[in-house]
Amino acid sequence: MSELESSKHHNFKIWLAVGWLVFTSAMVLWWWSLGLSEIVDSKKYRMLMSEGIFFLFAILGGGGTLIYLLIKDYARHQQLKNFFNLFSHDLKTSITRLRLQAEVLKEDLSNSDHHSLDRILKDINRLDLQLENSLIYSQAEQALFIEENLELSKMIESLRNEWDDLQITLDHDVKIRADRRTFLSVLRNLIQNSVTHGKSQKIQISTKVIDSGRVLIEVKDSGPGYQGPLIKLGQGPLLQKEGAGNGIGLFLCRLLIHRQDGQLDFANDPMGGFIAQIKLPGRS
Repeated sequence: MSELESSKHHNFKIWLAVGWLVFTSAMVLWWWSLGLSEIVDSKKYRMLMSEGIFFLFAILGGGGTLIYLLIKDYARHQQLKNFFNLFSHDLKTSITRLRLQAEVLKEDLSNSDHHSLDRILKDINRLDLQLENSLIYSQAEQALFIEENLELSKMIESLRNEWDDLQITLDHDVKIRADRRTFLSVLRNLIQNSVTHGKSQKIQISTKVIDSGRVLIEVKDSGPGYQGPLIKLGQGPLLQKEGAGNGIGLFLCRLLIHRQDGQLDFANDPMGGFIAQIKLPGRS
């Protein structure tokens, strides 16, 4: 749901509450006026008058409170959203600066042991990806995708510096139709998943055209594969033991691919390795 659609949805709820208030008030007034016109006894007249006033004020008060709470809730939602966006932007800027400083320091110490710097860079990349996942997860229903023609080889090349010790190969280049930011996030999550949970040192990416307007991209790692039920992967967050991951990354991958008219499936290679199969609009 885009920002415009979200605003329209909110306005619809407001007008629905206003319509309910007007309709209910009109029914009370009709009942009230009809009842008063039929009563000649002054005592019953006063009783019906007081009851009618009470019901009318109760409905007006309840409906007005409902509308007020809807407006306040939407304003609070917008404030939290703006705060989170600003906070995330500042945090990502700090992470980027920290990564650049660590990379410069690593180049300066090129002739010495820098295993600690390698671990720092890996932790920075993981933190950056977790923040990116949090941003996408919070905006998944309102994200606006800008589809463009992307060369898969260039997308992969832009990610190589995040995993210096990982071998990433591509057999054939293809052009896909997707949003650049979200597709990069999908690739980053798949690679990070292979490195973190599969302890993979090699990623093989193969492609083929499956029909006139779609391509199949297989991302295979050199790990042991997934030992649990594959059908549960990407369906939602998983409650696992400490250090095993929560499944948010693969869930976002499937969500983002699906929202771009694609499909994402997972499989284990009989010879060893975990495979992610992506189907997207594209061509060779």
